[in-house]
Amino acid sequence: MAENRRQRRLGELIQRELATIFLHYSEEPLLTKVTILGTEVAPDLSAAKIFFSVFDLTKLDATLAVIHKKVGHIRHSLAQKVNLRITPHLTFIYDDTATKGQQLSELIDAAIASDEKAHQKTNDEI
Repeated sequence: MAENRRQRRLGELIQRELATIFLHYSEEPLLTKVTILGTEVAPDLSAAKIFFSVFDLTKLDATLAVIHKKVGHIRHSLAQKVNLRITPHLTFIYDDTATKGQQLSELIDAAIASDEKAHQKTNDEI
C-alpha cells in the first residue's frame, strides 16, 4: 500500500512540474499548448507514462515530433526541479479522452434534437 501511495505522490509531482515546464518552454511554442492530464509511475519508480492533450488537434503530429525530439531536455529540466535519486524515464502518450467526450456529447445533443423534432412532428399531425 505504501508503494502505491509513493507512486501516486511521485506521479502528481511529475504532473505538476511537467505542466510548469511545458507552460514556460520558450524554445518550442508548440509545447506551451500541451496539457498534462495524468501520469502512471512504474512500481520501481524508474519510468513514468505521461498522458497529455493538445489545444489544436491540427498540430498534434508536430507536437508529438517536438516532444520526442526534446524528451531528453524535458527529463533534464524535470530532474533539476525535483530532488530524486533517479529521474524516471518519460514516455509521452496522447490522450484523446477529451476529444472523444466532446464527440459523444455532440452525438447525444444531435440525437436529442432529432428526437424532439420527430416528437413535435408527431404532435403536429395529431
